[in-house]
Amino acid sequence: MTAMLWASTLVATALLSATPENDRADPAADSSQLVAWHQALGSLRPDPSRGATVDGLVLERDAARFHLDRGTVHLLPDLDGRTYGAVFSGEGRFEVAVPDPLEAAHVARAFDVPVDRPVVFRNAVFLFTDLTLSELDPAGGWAPLEPSRDARDEVAEATEYLVDDDGWVDRTVSLPLVNGAPGFFYAHFSENRDRPLMFSVDLLEAEEIGLHQRAGRDKRREVMSRFHRRLDYESGRSLPQEALDIVTITGYDIETEIDDDLDIIGRADATLFRRKRAYDWVPFQLYSGLDVDSVRWSDGSAVPFYRPRERADVWVDLRSMPADTAALTFHYSGEMMDRPENLWVRLWSHTTW
Repeated sequence: MTAMLWASTLVATALLSATPENDRADPAADSSQLVAWHQALGSLRPDPSRGATVDGLVLERDAARFHLDRGTVHLLPDLDGRTYGAVFSGEGRFEVAVPDPLEAAHVARAFDVPVDRPVVFRNAVFLFTDLTLSELDPAGGWAPLEPSRDARDEVAEATEYLVDDDGWVDRTVSLPLVNGAPGFFYAHFSENRDRPLMFSVDLLEAEEIGLHQRAGRDKRREVMSRFHRRLDYESGRSLPQEALDIVTITGYDIETEIDDDLDIIGRADATLFRRKRAYDWVPFQLYSGLDVDSVRWSDGSAVPFYRPRERADVWVDLRSMPADTAALTFHYSGEMMDRPENLWVRLWSHTTW
């Protein structure tokens, strides 16, 4: 079976099963790194010890340019020894040269301006694993500088579009940042905070370049446009689907028990082929009402994992994977069905189990 990460994880959601109580792994004991990342991404803030003024700086990302004409930049606090974000306040302009004519026309309508006219912004938050830090690096170095209220407010505002009501970070953003996988760039920018725009370069997407806008009154993102990198249009080809996969599930075997109370106890053995070594923590999915009791390699050794409360995501740490291809056993148990009025059995989820 070959699929993109998301499809692979949906298959993997059916691959989970239970062990005796005394054999359960404690996920929190092995997941402090992942927890720290999600806490940090859910509470972004400028670092007052690392600020600088900027004048005429340009960040070019494929089809887009961010002109930081004048203002201040603050880095976000490091995590795991890495700088992954910054916030700009001042006068800036955004330009995008959409290579696809149909997408360009759509973007022009969404912007309500000609597509070749710059979009002005006052504040911008950047998250990255690419060369952004070196491009922002001031000649005189970073120095203590108190962040403006605009900078603090913009960071808080950008966070609201990345985090759901339960405080869990959108995995399309957290996945590359947690793993430090190269080439990721995300920008949230606005002149008016009621109408922010988002731009991203995500090498795991089939169409790597994304433009997003606010979805109605909700503080969440909706796609305005997606298109390939400029290099793909110039060469006339793009990467095949398999090249975007982090993990491919090449085989699996499932055993499931349903008791008289409709509780589920199951076990699943999945054979994984690891395609991208840059990603250690990989998210799978399982219906949130089912508990992951343990994850183990075929030799019985425990695999660190993290399952946030009331979430479908199950993050698994693949650093101990013995080879590029290895068998992984998931264990799960819990409730995901009932029998209304003692008639038909009703499933609470039709996909993530």
